[in-house]
Amino acid sequence: MEEIIRASIFRRSVREVGYYERCGNWSEKDIVNPEQAKVLAELEKLVGKSIPSITKIGWNTVGVQFEGDTIIGLGLYGCGLTTLPESFGNLKSLKELYLASNQLTTLPESFTQLSNLQWLDIYENPLDAKGKKILDQLKKNAKGVKIWD
Repeated sequence: MEEIIRASIFRRSVREVGYYERCGNWSEKDIVNPEQAKVLAELEKLVGKSIPSITKIGWNTVGVQFEGDTIIGLGLYGCGLTTLPESFGNLKSLKELYLASNQLTTLPESFTQLSNLQWLDIYENPLDAKGKKILDQLKKNAKGVKIWD
């Protein structure tokens, strides 16, 4: 049986095309890397709504920015997030990440794998000691990352 992700932004199964097609307001030709598509689906479930494709990511946005079939920007401002999926580290091409004004107390261990990250806004999140330790490790792995916390 084919595995189908029922998130609103995906239409076809992994076995059918090897990638998920973006739909909604996106072009029918656009595709998303399957690992990253699964992370988006998990995030949509956590925020309780679809995450739209946008062309510019900023500190107060909710949306995802693509370059080809990869996610390079993600804005989840004020989405009420208390946790992030452990699979979050699969967003390896991510350059900008805005998580301000959520309720995150910790971060998944896989967060340290975001080695291409250039900007992280995690302001107004009550990170505990574990979350801060993961941020410190991210600083070592993502050379030159700027973090607003």
